[in-house]
Amino acid sequence: MVPLLLGAAVMLAACSASPSASQPATDADPMIQTCTPDVAEAAFSVVTRQASAFASDDFDAALQFASKGFRSTVTLPRFKALIVSGYNFLLVSPKLRLTDCSTEGTVTLLRVGASSNVALEYRMVAEDGQWRIDSASILKEIAA
Repeated sequence: MVPLLLGAAVMLAACSASPSASQPATDADPMIQTCTPDVAEAAFSVVTRQASAFASDDFDAALQFASKGFRSTVTLPRFKALIVSGYNFLLVSPKLRLTDCSTEGTVTLLRVGASSNVALEYRMVAEDGQWRIDSASILKEIAA
């Protein structure tokens, strides 16, 4: 009897936790939208080109993919130290995969898998008709 009640409780919780098509999520931000394929492709291309620059040990080229705001706050030696100390997994040409993309105005958030144990969120901004990386945060890192 207990397993049956537990199963019913789990099913009820699952039903009540997921909004149906007729019940919009109350916490969803209507300004945030899923990226169009063109936006996702263009923004992700910037991320992969920066990763290629890291793999080629070309930190100057990698920094050029950053937003003007980010570049104004960091020197090239500081940028290199930041990547080597906190994002060193990007230096070995990881297989990057886009897992999610959302936009809000001129800002795009990309969720990117960098390996089986690392996920990143890139905040991209539109500048002069191109996407630039404004920040990158590690969302998940699991010790191998």
